[in-house]
Order: sequence, then C-alpha cells, then structure tokens
Amino acid sequence: MINGNDGMERAAAARQTQVGGDWFFWIAGFSVVNSLLSAFGATIHFVIGLGTTEVFDGLAGAGGKGFGAANVIALLLDLVAAGVYVLFGFFARRGAKWAFVTGMIFYLLDGLLLLVFKDWLSVAFHGYALFRIFQGFQAAQRFNQLSSAPTYTPVGSVPPPPSDVWPPPPSA
Repeated sequence: MINGNDGMERAAAARQTQVGGDWFFWIAGFSVVNSLLSAFGATIHFVIGLGTTEVFDGLAGAGGKGFGAANVIALLLDLVAAGVYVLFGFFARRGAKWAFVTGMIFYLLDGLLLLVFKDWLSVAFHGYALFRIFQGFQAAQRFNQLSSAPTYTPVGSVPPPPSDVWPPPPSA
C-alpha cells in the first residue's frame, strides 16, 4: 500500500486492538466483583461477568448460609477463571490473534452456559462483548497486514534506517 496514511491506519488499528483486548480485563474485573457480591449475600450481579463464576458461586451458596469453606473455594475458582481472562487481555492487547480467538471461544461457551439458566440480559451482553472483541481481532489482523506491507521511498531520498537497529545510527 503506497499511501501517506499508513502510519495513521497502523495507529488506529493498534488502538482498536488494545480496545478489543481491554474487554477481557472488564470481563475479569466484573466477574470478581460479582463473586464478591455473591459471597457476601447480595442478590444483584453485573451482566458483564462470567456465567462460569456464577455457577461456582451458586454451588457455594447452595451449601448453606454464611461465609464458609465452600465460599472460599468458589472465590479461588473465580479468581482462576478471571485470571485466565486477564491473560487473554494481556496477550490480546499486544496483538496475539490466538488470545482473541481462544478468549472468544471461551466467552461464547460461557454465554451458552447462561442460556441454560435463561439469563437473557447476560446472554445479550455476551453477544455484544463478543462483537467488540471480534473488532479487536480484526484490527490486530489489519495491523499485522499494514506492518508487513513494503515501504517505498521516493527516488533520490535517503531511506530511513531499519527500525530494528538499536541504537539508531548517527545522522550525517
């Protein structure tokens, strides 16, 4: 692509990749908040959280009243599940397409779990979040394409030094 806007397109694609990856952090964070709310007896939850952690919390709550060993185990499992999404976010923000794909598959399966419990609002939000994560995945692909496109310099000009050379060579 011979275009003066390549730098702007790359910057926009990089930003959209990061925004798509940020969704994994939001999912993880709200899942932990939901788990804490559940552990301390609240009857509300945020739709952005994971259905998987809600199942863990529901099983812990079925064990009886009060905060007990079942709640501690559920919170530990919730933290592990949230940690997996933090890892997806970490790698997705850096453009790792595998993190986007794997994270979307896990979140889709999580949404299907919510279908079983007929939590329609959470299912709908899962769909929206998957769409936004997919946009991040597309941006990561676009960024990689723009980064691998050959660069051209006008005839008679001095080409810039390679970007992988550090420190940059002194200018004449």
